Amino acid sequence: MVGKPFYRCVRAHLIVLEALSGLHWNSFESYCISSCTGSSVFDEIAGIIASATDGRLIQVELSTHLNSLMSPIAEFDNSIKTYPISKLWLQYIRMVLIMLQCLLADRCGNWDLHLKAMYTIYLTMYLQDMERVPEQLREQLLQGHIIVERSVGSDNAVSPDHALESSLNLEAKQKGGIKGLTLNGTAVAK
Repeated sequence: MVGKPFYRCVRAHLIVLEALSGLHWNSFESYCISSCTGSSVFDEIAGIIASATDGRLIQVELSTHLNSLMSPIAEFDNSIKTYPISKLWLQYIRMVLIMLQCLLADRCGNWDLHLKAMYTIYLTMYLQDMERVPEQLREQLLQGHIIVERSVGSDNAVSPDHALESSLNLEAKQKGGIKGLTLNGTAVAK
């Protein structure tokens, strides 16, 4: 899938992700109110918002605040995983976030993020293959040479698979290409 259909699918997943995240957050708020940790979580969120609007929030503080929020969210997610539908939607959210990481890694040429996203999908097999890459090639990959930029600009690159599918493979699949080749006996004999 290339071009507009690809980006339409990504946009559809983003819309569903946003809707599910909103529902997830509303349920999390209700969970916090009903549990004893509610006030501390809301105080933490209020502190993050106040710091961000004042311009006082730096990257280190933000990651510290967000890490302290991850524990109650993980606790909430574990409590709702007993319900099959909740488990399904949490898995869907996770898969869409992995897809977004892959797209970001491809567009920015970030090798470490690419490995993290692909490791999440294919686990140990992909990571082992990539760790065995020769050192000279590894240096090139760390410099961002894992992408294809078809136009000048930033964050507009695509993965080599995507570029191949939208150029050479696309031409081969059009009329006069490889489609229908095996239906013609003389073409197969060549």
